[in-house]
Amino acid sequence: MTGKTDDSLQRLEQAEAALEAIRNEEVDAVVGSRNIVLLKLHRTEQALRQSEERLRLAMEAGKLASWEIDAATGTLTSCQRLKDIFGLSAADDQTFREQCLSLVPEEDRKRLLEEDERALATGEGFEMEFRIRRPDGEMRWLRSQVMPVQKGQGRHARLVGVVADITEHKKSREALQASLLEKELLLREVHHRVKNNLANIAALLEMQRAEVAEPVAAAALGDLETRVRSIALVHELLYKNKSLARIDFQEYLDTLLQDLRFSLGQGRKIRYSARAEEISLGIDMAIPCAMIINELATNAFRHAFPVGKAGDGSSEPEFRVEVRKDNNQYRVLVADNGVGLPEEIDMDTTRSFGLRLVKMLGGHQLQGEFKLERGNGTRITFLFKERNTKTE
Repeated sequence: MTGKTDDSLQRLEQAEAALEAIRNEEVDAVVGSRNIVLLKLHRTEQALRQSEERLRLAMEAGKLASWEIDAATGTLTSCQRLKDIFGLSAADDQTFREQCLSLVPEEDRKRLLEEDERALATGEGFEMEFRIRRPDGEMRWLRSQVMPVQKGQGRHARLVGVVADITEHKKSREALQASLLEKELLLREVHHRVKNNLANIAALLEMQRAEVAEPVAAAALGDLETRVRSIALVHELLYKNKSLARIDFQEYLDTLLQDLRFSLGQGRKIRYSARAEEISLGIDMAIPCAMIINELATNAFRHAFPVGKAGDGSSEPEFRVEVRKDNNQYRVLVADNGVGLPEEIDMDTTRSFGLRLVKMLGGHQLQGEFKLERGNGTRITFLFKERNTKTE
């Protein structure tokens, strides 16, 4: 009996030891889980503090003031910076919103309240610039960014946002705009005066040509006159256009060819056309390109149709100019169905002043290349690339 009792006691002690071990493991597990939770909570709080510090530094760097409006009570809760921006001392949040709105001019206040209502109803934020007149009488410009915050279903419960004083930025921008306007007016006046001066020179050349009896000299003066007028036309369009940097080349070609036909094509039925849709050129490219087209068009009007007929004698005399752009390359085509250039004329070796001028302007100033085609008249194609004037 004693042996069996000892065995039973021994087994009971072992069972109790096992249960105690299990209880200890469970306690350790619970304690371990609690420690893990506390560690995660500590890390979350630390990350939150770091995030809040970064937000505070960002707000300080941007000189932003934060605020919050309870939609139900209309209470405005703000930081001290907002009170400083509005020039208000510490005030009760219940009345602070009314004090702020009283400083906003009626027109701006109406827009601001309407946008607040729209944001609460739709859940869409907004950004707005508005004015305030501080208690000391100073007018300031503010920019506010607003976002609605929803609580449950339906209408949004509050608005949160930031405000920045942009008065100095506004003054700088207005001063810059005024300066740009002044420079635009001066530049427009420069183009106007250059155009007038060139027109005077062209008029003097015309008067001188009328006094010259020698046909060759008179023709040379006439050519010089048309060249001057082609340049003056660029400045005239720049003066008239909204943009002072580029001209609509379609408008330029229409005017140029109409003028050339009037002065050179009288008494002859020569059909002409110009295509340069959506092509605009800066003055550094427009003037040499215009002079090239002027030279080629003048030659065509004068020499392509000596008997007033097309080269084959069966079709109507026609002259056309096309300007196209592919990526950053321009393609200028000047073509006619006249008698064609004589075979002995080569653009690289010609002694013709007009063609040498064309070659110089195209090859050196615009850094392009020409292609001459004969047959059923004359086709001259000129290719050049748009230049980045900022790097020149």
